[in-house]
Amino acid sequence: MTNQQKNLLALIIIILLIGATAVYIYKDLNKSDLKPPTQPTKDEQRSVSIETDQSNQGSYKVEVVDDVNNNGKTTAKTPKMPKLDLPVVNYSHIDDAAFEIAAKNIGILAEELKKNPKNELNWLNLAIFRKMLGDYQASVEILNYVAILWPNDYVPRNNLADLYQFYLKNYPLAEENWLKTIELKPDYIPAYENLYNLYIDLYKEKQTLALPILFQGLKNNPKNIDLMLYTARHYRSIGDKNESVNYYTKAVDEAKLQKNEKLETSIRFEIAEALK
Repeated sequence: MTNQQKNLLALIIIILLIGATAVYIYKDLNKSDLKPPTQPTKDEQRSVSIETDQSNQGSYKVEVVDDVNNNGKTTAKTPKMPKLDLPVVNYSHIDDAAFEIAAKNIGILAEELKKNPKNELNWLNLAIFRKMLGDYQASVEILNYVAILWPNDYVPRNNLADLYQFYLKNYPLAEENWLKTIELKPDYIPAYENLYNLYIDLYKEKQTLALPILFQGLKNNPKNIDLMLYTARHYRSIGDKNESVNYYTKAVDEAKLQKNEKLETSIRFEIAEALK
């Protein structure tokens, strides 16, 4: 497959993912105190990772300004809306045809947001297209803005954590946003897994927090097999066979209860390998 075909395929996957998740997102949207119009949101639209030349580790925090009433008194703090007319630059060096499609979508979303700036899904999609082009500063600023306006929604926090961990390499901010994601949605398993991997592989000065985050995940999701397996493999990696087998066994028992014979067999094979 040529690079042109790969880039076009990547864009098609992202567009299809946006459409395919619309129904689920609508049901999963959290309400904020600002009570914006009911709109569908989405989980983390991260189906494709694109390497770029950018290596900025900035936090790109949204500017917060004072609201002033007619008497000149400050009434509240509100986020400054991200600029919608920023240049569209192909930092990721994707194929020209794919870039043209992305740029067109960015233009459409920007125009719609000028008319209705309280459409959360449009902001999220704009952040995703900016991320796709490697414009991480714009993407992070948008996501921080959404996180402020919709403080009870885990989706922007999840996307921020992903950007900070896998693209900007800002591990303290990745940790902060994974923890906030977990706080907002304790049953969102990928947040525990990504934070565990962050501690183990990248943010190594905090490796001691890796196992506790798995324990926290299991406390909130006691029947989750993925977290049981993560925990079993962690103990296996440090040479603790007893605890490793203990969690593998819990995973087998849960797979039985869920009548997932294929998974049960796979875990039993892994136990046998761990005991060698």
